[in-house]
Amino acid sequence: MLFPSFNLHLNPKAIAIFAGILGAAGTFLMLGYLMGLQPKEVVCKDYILELQTSSTQISDIEKELSNSKEVHTLNCVSREQAICVERLKALTDNYKKLRCKICAAGAR
Repeated sequence: MLFPSFNLHLNPKAIAIFAGILGAAGTFLMLGYLMGLQPKEVVCKDYILELQTSSTQISDIEKELSNSKEVHTLNCVSREQAICVERLKALTDNYKKLRCKICAAGAR
């Protein structure tokens, strides 16, 4: 014999009670699921607000970064221009002094 024989003595009253318990559990589970079923706008309201706030903060930070880059670029350019003006003035002064020395040496 391939399969062992089982002697199951099931009481119809026990089957009815088990089916009732199983049905009640399924009913409560289904009611809980249906009561919790809400649109995503209601369930995810906090996350949507957080996302909108984060998006606003990101755009503000990007604007600040852009403005900061512009300010520092302009400061750098003006500093370099000032350095160039100082060097040009120093070269011009040295050139004038050298011409004066040449003129004074030629007048002797």
